[in-house]
Amino acid sequence: MQVCRSLRHLLEAGLPMPKVWQQLADKGPTAFRTLAASVADTLRQGENLETALASWASRLPAFFSAAIIVGERTGRLPEVLLELEQAFALQLELRRQFWSRVAWPLFQFVVAVLVLALFIWLLGVIESVGGQSPMSVFGLKGEKGAMIFLVSVAAVAIGPYLAIRYLFHRGRHSVAVHRMLLRMPVLGGALQALAEARLAQALAVALDAGLVVHEAAELALEATGNPAYAHWAKSVRKQTRRGRTLSEALSEPHLLSDEFLAVLATAETAGAEPEALRRHAQHRYEQAADRLRLCAGIAAGIVWLLVVIFIASLVIRLFSQYVQVLNEFSL
Repeated sequence: MQVCRSLRHLLEAGLPMPKVWQQLADKGPTAFRTLAASVADTLRQGENLETALASWASRLPAFFSAAIIVGERTGRLPEVLLELEQAFALQLELRRQFWSRVAWPLFQFVVAVLVLALFIWLLGVIESVGGQSPMSVFGLKGEKGAMIFLVSVAAVAIGPYLAIRYLFHRGRHSVAVHRMLLRMPVLGGALQALAEARLAQALAVALDAGLVVHEAAELALEATGNPAYAHWAKSVRKQTRRGRTLSEALSEPHLLSDEFLAVLATAETAGAEPEALRRHAQHRYEQAADRLRLCAGIAAGIVWLLVVIFIASLVIRLFSQYVQVLNEFSL
């Protein structure tokens, strides 16, 4: 968000593109300075921004890269950067909301894991001093048991996250995964609304700047930042070049809502696509924000529930072992 704001202000001030990126390299966010310096060097060699960013594609959000390309080709880069700034502001707000809700249950989870690891270690100490003890946690005791427990919990907690992140961004099945997510209740509607808002905004900018329909469609689909939509960019480009209308070509993937297609078809008939698409983009951004807030609340509730189940199951397990020990002593 800070990078988008800085880029927009510098461009609106009239600085040439290489100097804009050099300013970011000198005074921008620390994590962004190396990338900005590389882009500035490439621009000074006479290359365009699209080429300069190509080598850093893996380090940048797909939505950011594609939207920047739309802005450069249409000559509307400041306008596109403003939209990016607003989109990243929404993303930051949702992220903060999510972490504020899950911070306490996650803290409880970490404390519970550390206390149990300490308990496992103490069981080993007690056994070394007082002889064989029937108590254990998942059959673990002592220093080695505590380490196995900590590593196992870390693997179970972090492993699925890393696997999902890989499938989302770099896996061969990224498109299939995103299509599956679009079919999920609540989350699917939020992702579709966000993708349609980005698609409508990019199309409005591209068409208003005079780009031909097939090029505008391809760039806009890539600007959604969603592989399920970007996957159809080449196909939609081919169909529009063969004479199909944009609304007809976009109906083929069966990813867009009937509302979006109806708005686009009506706008094509009236010859007012940019205005209609801008209004629809704002409408879908508002819907996406509401649905993503709901998703964040549900995700926080799921995290809290999993933590409660984990802690409760361990307490019950330890209590049952304690009762078993008391019964053995009474006999």
